[in-house]
Amino acid sequence: MQAEYFQWGNELETGIRVIDEQHYGLVEIINELIQMSFRDEAIHNGIIKEIYGNLTDYVYRHFRVEENLMEHYQVDARHKETHYQAHHDFNREVATYFSDLSLLESPYKLGEVAQFLIRWLAYHILSMDRSLARQIENVRKSNLAPNVAYEKEQSVYEITAEPLLKALKALFFVVYGKNKELAKLNNELEGKIALHP
Repeated sequence: MQAEYFQWGNELETGIRVIDEQHYGLVEIINELIQMSFRDEAIHNGIIKEIYGNLTDYVYRHFRVEENLMEHYQVDARHKETHYQAHHDFNREVATYFSDLSLLESPYKLGEVAQFLIRWLAYHILSMDRSLARQIENVRKSNLAPNVAYEKEQSVYEITAEPLLKALKALFFVVYGKNKELAKLNNELEGKIALHP
């Protein structure tokens, strides 16, 4: 049985069953990555390919569900634009992590991927997905126009989550920036090695 290093809790639920089930699927992938990051030996390339396949499958299905819900309930364009951009950025970052599978044979590197996924999942659920769920609820049950639901959500967001989310967002982008910086330094170092074998 796989250990639960990163545990799912009620605080991560949006109230939309399909979204919550898919988020839980990502938690399982994260726990698998964490478990492998504790190994002493290199990770087999086939296992890394399988994880990447599971992750890209999750991303495709999950983002499609969220984006279909946004279209179905005609969620305000201001939220949609930000949400779609977050999905795009996540796809790009995951592709970067898995661009060289040989690097991920290192358990330490797999641990870095797990850390990124934890930060992204926590920030994305606590900000965008819960906000989306509340807007859908206001459109569906309170018959609010999407733009009114969005405006109402802004005040709820500021009162309930703003301090925590500001801290999480700052942490996320600091780490994101450091990862880009390290990737650039690695590329420069590889270039120097190639020039002077």
